[in-house]
Amino acid sequence: MIVPGVLALLHFFTPFSLGKNTTEDGVVLKEPKEATEDVSGIHTEVSTHIQQAHRYWNEQTGYGAIDNVTADDFGDISTRIEDTEEIIDKIENPQLRKDFDNAVRWQQVIEAKPEKEKVQQAARWTHRIYHDLDEYVNDYDEAPLFGATHFDNGSIAESDKVLEQVEKAPED
Repeated sequence: MIVPGVLALLHFFTPFSLGKNTTEDGVVLKEPKEATEDVSGIHTEVSTHIQQAHRYWNEQTGYGAIDNVTADDFGDISTRIEDTEEIIDKIENPQLRKDFDNAVRWQQVIEAKPEKEKVQQAARWTHRIYHDLDEYVNDYDEAPLFGATHFDNGSIAESDKVLEQVEKAPED
């Protein structure tokens, strides 16, 4: 007979929950849905970019990895920034464009190779932007939503406020 606590541990240590599909806070996520056609009126290439970027940031920050990341862990972040900027040209919705601009700005914080705390903050917010966009655009169907985007009915994103503070902070 297996005790309920043991079942919970077995579930917790499934291969699915060991990193690649968990938020930086340890929330286990399902596999993203396939994007094969326009979703929510958004160009398929844009929704696919969101899905792939969300998966990447899950891998980089998921299951506690956020606690140990440095700028070097993101390899050639400039290529990721360029890919995001190319997608921006395909976006007609101004709120979605703002979210992609914010994702670029956060990634540029990482590219500047600041101290670990700022890298973690930038990685966390970049992940949260893509997480929320994946929910809104691709119907990813995973909670929690972080309020990191404008695309959700045009709300003022918390990431804007934090990003403004980071960009105003003097360099060390």
